[in-house]
Amino acid sequence: MFTAKPIVLSELKELPIIDFQKQTEPKNYLDDFIFSLYFNIPLTEIGLDKAEEIKEKCRANKYYQIVNEVRILNN
Repeated sequence: MFTAKPIVLSELKELPIIDFQKQTEPKNYLDDFIFSLYFNIPLTEIGLDKAEEIKEKCRANKYYQIVNEVRILNN
């Protein structure tokens, strides 16, 4: 069923520690959440499972597109 495989140090050195794709979703959620706090956008519920709802409320703000364009340019 499971066979032990020796761990090679050179493989460990090349193994990525941070999964940048998995970081994207929480980062975008936090960006939108902080935006909603800064611009006093009322939120009834918070959490990663509500990320799309929060994003939609933020998109309704006239500054949301501007802030995101600046953020993209700075990356």
